[in-house]
Amino acid sequence: MAIITNPKSVAYETPAQMIQLYRCDNNSSEDPGQTRLTRHMIGLTTTGPYRLAVRHNSDRTQDLCLSPGEFFIFPTGASHWAAWKNCHGIIASVDHQLFNHYAERFLEGKCFELNSVFQQKDPLIEQLLISLAQVNENAESSSNLYKESLCMTFLLRLIECHSQEKHPLPTVKGGLSKRSLKQVIDYIEVYYGEAITITNLAQLVCLSEYHFLRCFKQSLGLTPYQYILQKRLEIAQKLLIETKQSILEIAINCGFSSQSHMTNLFKQRLGKTPLQIRQTVS
Repeated sequence: MAIITNPKSVAYETPAQMIQLYRCDNNSSEDPGQTRLTRHMIGLTTTGPYRLAVRHNSDRTQDLCLSPGEFFIFPTGASHWAAWKNCHGIIASVDHQLFNHYAERFLEGKCFELNSVFQQKDPLIEQLLISLAQVNENAESSSNLYKESLCMTFLLRLIECHSQEKHPLPTVKGGLSKRSLKQVIDYIEVYYGEAITITNLAQLVCLSEYHFLRCFKQSLGLTPYQYILQKRLEIAQKLLIETKQSILEIAINCGFSSQSHMTNLFKQRLGKTPLQIRQTVS
């Protein structure tokens, strides 16, 4: 089923290979026929409004006019047909098997099923989908860990607020134990320059990703992404001052996706480029 037919649409898979993301720009098309969805479809209107005709688990066609900030959810397994005109938006196509695998772990084995949603607003869903699209379109200016963090937060929001039975996520009290926190920090100290994932860190201390994220933040006041980014910037700054390594070498060795990625973060966080920092000690 070709949900997006615009050849200029952009698509990527998150580090968890769970979400394919598409941006529609003034896109008009129609599904070839009614079929059963094999992936969860979540769509956000970014500018508009635009027209959407849909037959969802029904032979009756509903004509919708979606305004900016409104989104829909069409879960896997639903009988579905749609046609759209002048669509400006973002669509996330979610692998339901991987999603359900994460949901079961987050919910400790409870059943989980997404709601069908036609026109709703959820500022967090809107923010997350826009951020995921921006990360994709500026791949050199972002890290896989940041993408993974956005992906996890997006999935957690769907589970907590848009399932058939509302699932308040388990409460996490207290941070990581001293031993677990030391394990994680020691691991980051050694592997800060490599592709660290939330899943890696959570497995290190035998926690689910959900519990690990919350425990880590309670312990240090930072998300894993923020802490690792801070560590990479600290080490990169030290190398700029104390060594003659090229800026590109430092960027690669410190785990940045590119030299421009590191430069942008230096300007944002420190107010100076790597070259300016090196020149101050020349």
